[in-house]
Amino acid sequence: MKKILMVLMAPLVFIAVSAKDPGHSKLNKHPLPVSARVNPNLENQVVIFADCYLKGASATLPAGSYRAYQLGIGNDVLSSMHIPTGYTVTIYSDDNFRGRSASFSANVYCLDRDWNDQVSSIVVAANNYNGGDNNNNNNGYNNGGYNNNNNYNNGNLDYNKVSVYEECNYRGPSANLEIGRFDVGQFGIRNDVLTSLRVPRGYRVVLFENSGFSGPSIEFRDDKSCITGYWARRTSSIIVERTYDNNNNNNGNSGINTSSVIMYADSWYRGDKQSFVEGEFPSFNGASLNSNVSSINIPNGFVVTVYDMPKFRGSSYTFSTSILNLSSYKWNDRIQSFRIYRK
Repeated sequence: MKKILMVLMAPLVFIAVSAKDPGHSKLNKHPLPVSARVNPNLENQVVIFADCYLKGASATLPAGSYRAYQLGIGNDVLSSMHIPTGYTVTIYSDDNFRGRSASFSANVYCLDRDWNDQVSSIVVAANNYNGGDNNNNNNGYNNGGYNNNNNYNNGNLDYNKVSVYEECNYRGPSANLEIGRFDVGQFGIRNDVLTSLRVPRGYRVVLFENSGFSGPSIEFRDDKSCITGYWARRTSSIIVERTYDNNNNNNGNSGINTSSVIMYADSWYRGDKQSFVEGEFPSFNGASLNSNVSSINIPNGFVVTVYDMPKFRGSSYTFSTSILNLSSYKWNDRIQSFRIYRK
């Protein structure tokens, strides 16, 4: 009789283990139980859950970036997500948007073994943002009393200022920046929180990871509704510049040529310089910039691949945005040949 009972119980044990461990199935391949539904009031919001099938502890996440302590359900417990149409959710294995990442734009009923209970930070982006959040109020982008005169009504930009925001989709505390250099504590929002920015035509914004305009940098010449990946919430200093003079007047901000690449002997576009059009350059042909380039202005639509030996040999690196200081990429005074082409 005992042998018969053991035989009958074995399948039950196997079934119980398989249902508990999502690692036995691939992502979203589990049969969907009827109970896997969210509250109708939350149908149009991203909701994350600690258990599979939209169960267990949960938290609603509006568009924005969320570190481990901000997830609302705890670190390394995420198992399923309700993602409505028009949203993309990017999950990261480590805190502060580092490590492995994966993006989803539809419901995830059970993460697979590579991700279940292994998520430490999340970015939620609204894909259908149309540039206008104005609901018949006076400023359209005023959040929590910040920046009451930002002139973004009806999606119209203030063409004399760049605007930076603490949250994705131009939300949260914000500040307007004129042309200038803004170190940590000077650009109107908190350190290491910048997540979206508005860049009017003719302006360039350079973000630096460290204070004092040091460390890795990244450039933007257009609006960015949600900065994700490495650069999410990493900005400690900012430079705002004009790329050309809309009024054609001499106001001290003379424009940078937008039809050719310019290489400079010193960082910050200083020192000897030389312009190059699209083409291949196996050497500097005796120019003083050979192995002496420290910054490069790269107009929109151009890509530059550089080499540390003549005739396109040796190590190479490709840049698609301007570089104020090649030292940040360990390429200072190394370029001996290069190719310039359009995207």
